[in-house]
Amino acid sequence: MDRFYQHPVWAYAFRPFFLLAAGYAIAIIPVWVFVLFSGADPLPLTSPGLWHGHELIYGFMVAALAGFILTALPSWTSSAPLCGRGLVWLVALWLAGRGVMMFAAILPITLVALVNLAFLPVLLWLVARAMIAARIYRHAGFVWVIAGLFLAQVLFFAGVSFEGEFHGGAAWDGIGLRSAVLLMVVLIVLSTTRIAMVVVNFALEEDGCDPIFRPTPPRRNLANFVVLLYLLVDGVSPGHAVGGWIALAAAAAQLDVMSDFHIGRVLRRPYVLGLYLGHGWIAAGFAGIGISSIWGIGLGSDFLHGLGIGAAGIAILTVMGIAGLRHSGRALQFSTGLYGALILINLSAVLRVGGSYVDVIPYDVMIGTASVLWVLSFVLYLVVFVPKLLSVRADGKPG
Repeated sequence: MDRFYQHPVWAYAFRPFFLLAAGYAIAIIPVWVFVLFSGADPLPLTSPGLWHGHELIYGFMVAALAGFILTALPSWTSSAPLCGRGLVWLVALWLAGRGVMMFAAILPITLVALVNLAFLPVLLWLVARAMIAARIYRHAGFVWVIAGLFLAQVLFFAGVSFEGEFHGGAAWDGIGLRSAVLLMVVLIVLSTTRIAMVVVNFALEEDGCDPIFRPTPPRRNLANFVVLLYLLVDGVSPGHAVGGWIALAAAAAQLDVMSDFHIGRVLRRPYVLGLYLGHGWIAAGFAGIGISSIWGIGLGSDFLHGLGIGAAGIAILTVMGIAGLRHSGRALQFSTGLYGALILINLSAVLRVGGSYVDVIPYDVMIGTASVLWVLSFVLYLVVFVPKLLSVRADGKPG
């Protein structure tokens, strides 16, 4: 049994969680497409779309979050990495959540909720404990976002269990998922700020450029503040015009953040361009939400997918590529497979968001094609990274 825990996949959190994130991204979309077109209901909800949303956020995205933050934590706090037996148990807890969600239609909803609600508090404890022990709090934003994601998940299951509504008829479960998507946007900004510090300067050094890239904190703090402000307003009064104007401000703030990347020729590097496009999708998503709310177009859900599938999907794929290469002891060079994955996931987001606006092509065809492209993008990721993540570091170092 000790040999099992000593396998390279349990050496660092990015290894199992990046594999699980990509694998689950592939698995749940066909399930959702089947549900969408067949009318089957895998979860006792008012809308099976809530199951789809929960699993994209708390299955796929949270797995990527766990892999990233638990891998970065030792370098931030000089703490020991989570590995071996402890990592196996954390992965098992994530898998348990996915298992009960797949059989939620026949399991007590209380059991489904309790199993799913167990993961984030454990992750929160691991992160907060390391930061408090090291007395390093400049990364505390991650702690607050994880706590917020947990509260949003509690709200989701409260809505599922009791069909509760806020004043105005806004269901708790829907508000919980929307809040979780917005918190993921904050997480993207927090994460890409730290990653960009490394990869953009690496690209500048490769190009022989003198400028040093330093993300502008006020820009990024403002971007996150406006997103959180929109979260509060949208939670109180979903779809209100005031929230729409704040969403437009959030879009403008993201465009301002993108200007940080306009240095040298770094955008020619796919690992930088992926981070850049992630911010671009945040801006596009909020712009669409704002316009929809102000003019009452009623297409906010499509643009919310721009934040989820577009911004989060592209940012996660890029970060998993960067971290997967660097922490497996390999050069930061995206292969043809990763190039293709980034292209496919961008096309998937375009088709998903644009599905409601193109009359020439049937909506079902647009959604189906977007789903296939999404799946293929993560298949390419696994083709490239399964050998790397299941073997020892290429440079012989531990990790």
